[in-house]
Amino acid sequence: LRELTIDPPQHNFGNVRTLSTVFQEFAIQAPGGDEYHQAVTIETITLEGTAIGDFSLSSLPAVPFTVLPGTEQTVTVSYSPQLAGGAAAQLVITSDDFFQPRQAISLSGSGAAGSLNVNNPTIQFGRACVSDTFDDQELLLRNDGGLPVTITGYTLSPTNAPFTVEAGDLPLTLDAYGAGSITIVFDRSVVGSYNAVLILSSNSDTTPPPVSVSGTVVASQL
Repeated sequence: LRELTIDPPQHNFGNVRTLSTVFQEFAIQAPGGDEYHQAVTIETITLEGTAIGDFSLSSLPAVPFTVLPGTEQTVTVSYSPQLAGGAAAQLVITSDDFFQPRQAISLSGSGAAGSLNVNNPTIQFGRACVSDTFDDQELLLRNDGGLPVTITGYTLSPTNAPFTVEAGDLPLTLDAYGAGSITIVFDRSVVGSYNAVLILSSNSDTTPPPVSVSGTVVASQL
């Protein structure tokens, strides 16, 4: 009796960051170790399907080869999504198995990315005198991607502009397709008109737009 099993019989790689690679081993097994089972000859190992460009074979033994009863041989499939979205293929193994000479193992996965975006890329504090109080402004953020994004810091240009992100707001993690906000503070202690560009630092796979921040402080009440 020549019989072949594949473990696992199918595999979903899940959400994988685009342009990164994950691996899965498959065990090609010949049950037995008794007088009734015989060695199985593996004739071909291939990938089939419309998205095979995202999948590849590695640690692949030269074919044909023989799997003795009660032993196994492993094959590794890698998944490296090039674009966001789902992908599917099949790991196809042909052999001299009495019952299933052709076995097709379903492979699937989804390319995903963290995609930080800004709802209000223009923050305007308006005009007030030194003695007035500016209301802090909320910078509204969203993650348009299927993986979490963590905002770790920011840069301000020019560096001496009197705007800051409220202490304690960072780091901030946005879940997949989630939203959040950070608070922009304007120091009104020095008279002048100020314009700055705020750039957020994160692990996003896309670059969010720069945030334009402006405000004016005058010496006396208008």
